[in-house]
Amino acid sequence: GWIALRLNNDADRSLQHFETMADGVSTPISVARGKYWAGRARDALGQSDAARTDYTAAAEHKFTYYGQLAAERLEDKKLSFPKTTEPTAEEIEAFESRPMVAALRLLGESGEERLFREFAYHLDDLLETEAEYLLLARLATEYQVPDVGVRGAKAGLAKGIVSTDAAYPVVAYPLLREPQVERPLMLALSRQESEMNPNAISHVGARGLMQFMPATARNEARLRGLPYRTSWLTDDPGYNMTLGGQHLDTLLSRFNGSYIMTAAAYNAGPSRPRQWIKDYGDPRTGQVDPIDWVEFIPFSETRNYVQRVLENTQVYRHRLIGEPVEIKIEEDLERGRQ
Repeated sequence: GWIALRLNNDADRSLQHFETMADGVSTPISVARGKYWAGRARDALGQSDAARTDYTAAAEHKFTYYGQLAAERLEDKKLSFPKTTEPTAEEIEAFESRPMVAALRLLGESGEERLFREFAYHLDDLLETEAEYLLLARLATEYQVPDVGVRGAKAGLAKGIVSTDAAYPVVAYPLLREPQVERPLMLALSRQESEMNPNAISHVGARGLMQFMPATARNEARLRGLPYRTSWLTDDPGYNMTLGGQHLDTLLSRFNGSYIMTAAAYNAGPSRPRQWIKDYGDPRTGQVDPIDWVEFIPFSETRNYVQRVLENTQVYRHRLIGEPVEIKIEEDLERGRQ
């Protein structure tokens, strides 16, 4: 659909693709994507009223990338999440009385992390309330696997259940040095990298909250005149975030402040955005629309990563002040424009 609309200028055909997609998916991210692009296709066909209807449907999911883009088109820019309410004694009792929760506690006490995760991922499919997702997140944190709680709350979001504190936890570790990059971007990236697990080690060896490869971390520490020890990447989340903030500053400087290129470089390596500029044009100079540049990213993992980091940056701006904020995703896409 996107190829038909943006590369072949065939809005009629693209609309068929986008409507088929929107009708065949159920998750908020995919629904918002289909409806946003259907709106773009209808705009291209001069069907402004119908386009607005599609944008409105996409904007029902304001925590998603395409929902935020649609909301900006509608001038409906206010973003806020419901404040988390403490579970009642009855809700806690009902949660703790579940046999699967009792099993999770036994597994947590015995250090069976793999089985704990398997049981928790099954449980999160069964939960139905904000309180239940919050209690799962607290249980996971109690047993040193906070990412399980974030992943569970994401499953809740997919079902339309918003448990704000569980889905978008705010961590405030002390930093050795304050970066120039805004804290919401750091938190958005940490959520995407490790789901806020300071102990995470990936299958390729990336470590900690912001998932540093030791060689990258060592180089950044040397560049910044900071001490370095690989164990600190997982033992000290404040150290990990310190280096992460400094590394984001390095990448932002390298890419002239571009958020989309910085996020792509963090995920795929700094050489990749340079190659994609050669292949698809430079969104900082107006050669290519930045929304299209993100769609051009040939790695689905990196394309998804950039979109998730940008959408979560909007959310964390709200989370850090606790008040409604304006969605500025188009401004973030344009950052670095010369």
